Amino acid sequence: MQILKAGTKIKTVIGDIEGMIIGVIITMDLVEYKIRYFSSGQEHITWLHRYEIEVFKSNSKVGFGVKRDDDPDPNIILIEQP
Repeated sequence: MQILKAGTKIKTVIGDIEGMIIGVIITMDLVEYKIRYFSSGQEHITWLHRYEIEVFKSNSKVGFGVKRDDDPDPNIILIEQP
């Protein structure tokens, strides 16, 4: 199971709204993300499913090495199932 960690910048599939994951809840086999975003100067918080969001990829290249496409995404935490 792949879980996105808090602090990950995301974009909604519908509406292209940019936000940030501020919480995660796991119940049985369902994962929901608490998202914080701003619209018209107002803060909003909502719960979304994984299929409703995409990880926001930054195009900036900072650092000494070049990131390859096969490098693991640092915004994803893997949870092993027994």
